[in-house]
Order: sequence, then C-alpha cells, then structure tokens
Amino acid sequence: MLVWILAIALLAYGAWLALLYSQQRAMLFPGTGMYPTGRPEPPSGSETVWFDVVDVRAEAWLLPATPPPETGAAPAIIFAHGNGEFIDELAEQFGSLREAGLHVLLVEYPGYGRSTGTPTQANLTAVFIDAYDWLAARSDVSAGRIVGMGRSLGGGAIAALSHRRQLAAIVLQSTFISVPAMARSYAVPGWLVRDHFDNETALRVYEGPVLLAHGRQDRMIPFRHGRRLAETADAEFLAWDCEHNDCPPDWEGYLNLVIEFLREQEVLEERRR
Repeated sequence: MLVWILAIALLAYGAWLALLYSQQRAMLFPGTGMYPTGRPEPPSGSETVWFDVVDVRAEAWLLPATPPPETGAAPAIIFAHGNGEFIDELAEQFGSLREAGLHVLLVEYPGYGRSTGTPTQANLTAVFIDAYDWLAARSDVSAGRIVGMGRSLGGGAIAALSHRRQLAAIVLQSTFISVPAMARSYAVPGWLVRDHFDNETALRVYEGPVLLAHGRQDRMIPFRHGRRLAETADAEFLAWDCEHNDCPPDWEGYLNLVIEFLREQEVLEERRR
C-alpha cells in the first residue's frame, strides 16, 4: 500500500512539474497578447519609438523632461513595468520625475499591447539594450546619467540590462532574488526554469548606487527577497507596511525619495525655480 501511495504521489508531482514547465512563460508574462483597457494614445508631447530585435517589434514612449533642459543634456530613466501592466497605463505616473529634470522612457514588453513577438528573458533584454542605446545616442540625453528603474518583474529586466550596459544608478521596487528562487517556493526545482532573471547575481557585480523598496506584507514576492537584494547590493532600502499591488502606499512620496536619492548620487541636479 505504501508503495502505491508513493507512486501516486510521484506521478502527481511529475504532472505538477510538467504543467508548470509548459505554462511557466504564461505565468511569468500574463499580459502576453493582451491590450490595456481603452488603448489610450501616447500623451501629448511624448515621442513614440519602435525597437526591432529578432522576431520582436517593441513599442516605447519617451516622456521628455518638463520643461526640457535649456542647455546641455538631461539624465534619463528607462522604466520596466510589472508583468501585468502596460506602458499605456503608466504615462501619467511620472510627472514628478519629469518636472525634476528627467526624461522617462517607458518600454513595452514583447507580445504586450501593440508590441509583437513572444516575451522571454533573452528578447526582453535585447529590447532594453536597444532602448538604452537609442537613449544614449540622443543629443538631449546625458549618456552617462541613464538610470534603470524597474517594478516587480521589471526589476529583472533592469538587472539584466545592467550586465550589458552601464547604468548610472538602479532603482528597484518589489522585485525578487531570481525566478528559480521564486519557483522553489512552489516546490519546483530551479533547473526547470527557462528565464532566470537572476537579480541577486546582477546586483552583486553592479558597482553603482542602488535604491530598493519592498512591502513587508508582500505575499506575491515576499519581503525577504527585497531585504536580501538590499544586503547583496549594500543598497538604500525603503520598507512599507503594504502588499504587492498597493505598494508604495504613497506613489508621489516614493518618487520624491527617488529624486532625492538621484540628487545625492549626483545623477540629477537641483532645478532652479
């Protein structure tokens, strides 16, 4: 009887692993093939750009600093959103950064919204590399002051970018140690994971300043992930009593802390009023 019970348990576990292996990208990128509600147009004054990599055409919106710099070039943020978001929903969220003197580039994921292709770590990283290079080549962007900012899964996109391009600073919110570390929480061995997004390794070798933020009540990506990343990167760490989708509790307050951090790191200058 015990042998039969063990055999059934092993078969059930094998079926569980097979299901997760086949569906892991659908779980990691749930917005694939979806459009944001209402499909809003790019905001007035923004610039739409497309990045073409193998089998992918990805959309991005550049939201310029307001007002634009009178002389010289301004620093810029390249932003990677969470796996259930779209750039269309985010355009109005970065006014404080733009008013502080930062350009903001919102990059859409392959297969999300109007972007084509299937999202993977490889092609997502390729899109963000193209986006970085496009930003750095602009005369109104200070190439040495491009900041990577990511939320949730977007933290993985930014950490992967930091391996390939020099970021002036990294700002991550509610992100994870790695996808295999998340998988192990569901009794899934790490070797089954296709897209690792190893943020811990990326931050261990990154030599620039890092700001991390996480919710203590986060049940989707537990707080220990953020704390461990902060320890790895010797980062400034912001912690709030919130979960995953309601964090930070004060978005504008958070952006003001990001601005203060970038000024302290001499990435962003104080604007004259």
